[in-house]
Amino acid sequence: MVPALPLLDALNASATAMPSGPADLTALASVDDLTRCFAHHFAQGAAAERFFADAEVFNAIVSAARSLPQTVAFTGGNAALMADFLAAADTREHRHEVILAARVGPRLKQLLRPGITVPDEFLDEADEYHVIMEYHRGDQWGEATAPQANRFIFSHDRTNAELRAVPTLHKLVKEDSGTLHGTQHTYVISGVHMLEGQTPTAQGMAIRRLERMLTSLPPQAPVHLELASISDATLMRLAAAHLLPRVTSLGLNEQELAFLLTHFAHSSSGGDSDNSGDDSKPTTSARVLLTQPLETIRQLKHIFARLGPDSRLSRIHFHCLTYHLIASHQGHWTGAGTAAAAGSLAASRRACEDPHINVASFDILLPPNTPNTNTWLHRNAVSVKKERIYEFAVAPVLVCKRPTKTVGLGDTISAAGLEYSAYRP
Repeated sequence: MVPALPLLDALNASATAMPSGPADLTALASVDDLTRCFAHHFAQGAAAERFFADAEVFNAIVSAARSLPQTVAFTGGNAALMADFLAAADTREHRHEVILAARVGPRLKQLLRPGITVPDEFLDEADEYHVIMEYHRGDQWGEATAPQANRFIFSHDRTNAELRAVPTLHKLVKEDSGTLHGTQHTYVISGVHMLEGQTPTAQGMAIRRLERMLTSLPPQAPVHLELASISDATLMRLAAAHLLPRVTSLGLNEQELAFLLTHFAHSSSGGDSDNSGDDSKPTTSARVLLTQPLETIRQLKHIFARLGPDSRLSRIHFHCLTYHLIASHQGHWTGAGTAAAAGSLAASRRACEDPHINVASFDILLPPNTPNTNTWLHRNAVSVKKERIYEFAVAPVLVCKRPTKTVGLGDTISAAGLEYSAYRP
């Protein structure tokens, strides 16, 4: 983890001397690509994660990052971060047996909590590194000012970019060793976004391998998919078609939800092929609409409806800066209100690294209700509503005024929510 602007200075990257302007690139291969893609997301204060295709240039950037005194190494990867949170549950009222079925090198193994078990089949001789460029609200780079604190992540992680752990996990699950296969387990899947640097053919093969693994899991066991940042329209179509119907729970933020909705809008107009080359992206207006809880509820109901009656998906945990929302099918999940509150508090504690929540360090930014409307929504408390077959829980967020950490918030939020949720098949 490294402060973004000092790293760009170390790379001699200038906001005013880019050969081309800012762009939302799906993969990176040079310092110029990094500069352009970072500039695009920095101006919006939007989180993003990209694959860096050139190993030599990536290693040079890692060397530059390591030379900065503010650089910190810590547990990384969506699955490892969620495992880390759940393994720390013995400091709370829960205790979990946590198994991390992901490639783990020697440095990551040292960083993992003692309560995390890594099967021998997933231990590697070398570590994969991700670079997290963090910035604060109000930071200036060139003519742009960051509207909120966030991060830009990139890596040359071939192991996860090709989902190489999936065949090993599938083999172990099929062998029914008693460790990875059981109806009392909750399975958490992440890292699909890392496929963005692959060709559409390679993406399709990897997604279908993961789909086969999902179908081999016990049908009574809950399966959560943590979506993470996807900007590739083909990959989003593959995930929506082959993964969403196979899981029981989904975690995502406003950018990811906007992109998923863009996919469904595109498929409604006839572009539903796995190999379509459409590069449609969500508009800023779509993301703005999702800052309103009632609009988000409407869109989550739309996703449930689009997936159809054969889909297993019965829970969606949505999170954005100002509020969190859990939408679930009544009768399939319990604890939505508590889970939404737990995710909100976990995000606040991680962002400010303040376990005791000093209220002077936080703001509530959820807009107040219009008088005489939406009376079930409360700005300062968790709100729960049952509507036909659905239950909705909305929790406002105590937004850290000066966050010290932005990476891993989504993983922490989803892990906290799962800890307080119970699945009923």
